[in-house]
Amino acid sequence: MAILRKLLAAAMTVAACAGAILLMDRLADAFGGETQPARKSTQLEVVRPATGLERLHRKARRGDVGAQYRLGVAYRDGHGTPVDHELAAFYFRQAAEQGDAEAQFSLAMRYYKGEGVSKNMALAHKWFSQAAEQGHERAAAGVEQTLVKTVTVD
Repeated sequence: MAILRKLLAAAMTVAACAGAILLMDRLADAFGGETQPARKSTQLEVVRPATGLERLHRKARRGDVGAQYRLGVAYRDGHGTPVDHELAAFYFRQAAEQGDAEAQFSLAMRYYKGEGVSKNMALAHKWFSQAAEQGHERAAAGVEQTLVKTVTVD
């Protein structure tokens, strides 16, 4: 009888683990995560949800402005990924084109400094102006700086 109880307890533990894995997989799907399949069919392992960077990429592809901006910051500053100024400018542009003032300011700074894009005071001025129109305080100073540099260059 004791052996039967131990076998029943072991079977319930295995069933509970399998149920927990299925539950985790469903929760990951419900909250936008992806899971990796187990490496071996005989091996019982916990599936991992996608990393934060993978999630941001997925959301950015769907047009999520916040994810696009955060990816720009991640690539600009090297958070969770190597610094890549071209990718930072790419993601800032995606969010800026959808009207995100912080992304517009950040994209203007890329053009102002020539980081990830060719230095271009006219484009810097354009993006600083759009951000300033939305009340971005630091962008207003950028408008003046780029206006002065654009006028003196021409």
